[in-house]
Amino acid sequence: LRADSLGSVEALVRLFEEGGIKIKSAGAGRITKKEILMAEAVRREDKYCGVVLGFNVGVTEDGRMEAESKKIPIILSDVVYRLLENYKEWMKEEKEREKAEATKRLTWPGKIKLLAGCCFRTSKPAIFGVEVLGGRIRNGWKLMNANGVVVGEIKEMQKEKEKVEEAEKGMQLAISCEGIYYGKDVCEGEILYTYISKGEISRFENQPGLLSEEEKIIFDEIKKLVATSPFG
Repeated sequence: LRADSLGSVEALVRLFEEGGIKIKSAGAGRITKKEILMAEAVRREDKYCGVVLGFNVGVTEDGRMEAESKKIPIILSDVVYRLLENYKEWMKEEKEREKAEATKRLTWPGKIKLLAGCCFRTSKPAIFGVEVLGGRIRNGWKLMNANGVVVGEIKEMQKEKEKVEEAEKGMQLAISCEGIYYGKDVCEGEILYTYISKGEISRFENQPGLLSEEEKIIFDEIKKLVATSPFG
């Protein structure tokens, strides 16, 4: 943190700490290459703290170039409370961006129930109706039963005759699954989960904040099934 005076520095440090945000280093004067290098080191420990904040100050040329090179955010403001708001907004956007990227890469926790009287095809692929009880499901994700056994993979989903890539809690729709023989491998009323590999489970655990409280509950259920299943 850099500010235009020591008085401003003290006020800003106090403001941020009251908001639960710890300032690693603070001083008066312009933002230089030194602050950027310090933020880079802090980022290795906590990516959301690897930021340089500036109140009513400028940035030296070498500082700006280093920030661009190292991709270190510089957040500036000439209003005390706005600086804290801008930082919180940046952190929120960063978490949302990471979540969006993770959603594309990872299999998300999902829990579905097979609807009664809604089997439209028994196999190759099986087509049946489900309700998403929690989390989400997506084309290409595998499904497992309550014993941790992978029963098939979602090939396609349709809601009201329209194809969808992803379905979330509360949605009722038809899904087609490869590898499932309806009535043998699964049956109406059964609960299925998205299959999350042990490697993906570790990645979720290393990125706290990605899952909502409800998603965490389903994630824990899946984690236990995968851990105890000989197929996990």
